[in-house]
Formats: sequence, C-alpha cells, structure tokens
Amino acid sequence: RQYFSNKWNCFDFVLVVSTVIEMSLDNVDGMSLIRLARLMRVAHLARNMPGIGNMFLAMSKGLPQIGSVMGVTFVIFFMYGVVGMSLFGQMDTEALNFMGPRVNFY
Repeated sequence: RQYFSNKWNCFDFVLVVSTVIEMSLDNVDGMSLIRLARLMRVAHLARNMPGIGNMFLAMSKGLPQIGSVMGVTFVIFFMYGVVGMSLFGQMDTEALNFMGPRVNFY
C-alpha cells in the first residue's frame, strides 16, 4: 500500500505492466505512445538526482555547437559526393551489369 501511495511508483507500475503486455503482443499500433511515456522516467530521475539534471543542462547548452559541427560535416560529405560523381559519374556501367540496374545510383 505504501508503494502505490507515491504517484511516480504508480506510473512505474503502469509502465511495467504495459511493457509486459507490449512484449506479448506483436505489431500492435498505438504502442509507440507507451514507449514515449517511458521517457518520463528520465524526467523523474533528473528531478530526484541533481547530478543528472546538471548533465542535461550542460547537454542542452551544447546543442548549438553540435548544430554547427553537423553543418560542417554536411558540407564535407557534400564535397565528397560532388568529387565522387565527377570522378565516377561517367563510368561505363555495361561492365558492371552483374551489380544490378542501380549500379550508378540513377
């Protein structure tokens, strides 16, 4: 009875029971909401443990820098794609027919 007096414990109980039900049923629509609800457990941890809350705060402050790094990475991959197409785009695909019709990504 003491376990169910805490609302977070009730929430955990519902998640565990729904996970057991989800594991017994295969390919049932609507179970992704239950998976999404599991993220609330992380919020509960962040509220009870200040170290985890500080870690989430540091990660959220670093997101703009991650965006700029991803932008530079995209430019580099784009440049490699342009160089690859200029080097191999006019390649004779008749010799590579054993690879299938999409050998040159057209």
